[in-house]
Amino acid sequence: MGQYMGCLLYADDLILLSSFVCKLQEMLNICYYVGSDIDMKFNARKCSLLCVGKHFSSNIDDLHVGNEDIMWKDSVK
Repeated sequence: MGQYMGCLLYADDLILLSSFVCKLQEMLNICYYVGSDIDMKFNARKCSLLCVGKHFSSNIDDLHVGNEDIMWKDSVK
């Protein structure tokens, strides 16, 4: 197989997956700009960032969608 799935969609939910924080921010930027073009807004208060793996306890700056920060969480529902 060897395929990478970096974006999962279900109804109005979106999951972005990346092994690099800078690439995840790039994905968020794309979502924001494409969303702006089609008049769709992302609500950063309903968004969460979750880090897993060997560096899961590292301090990582919050990312953002548009001008709104998205906070890192210990778990998501």
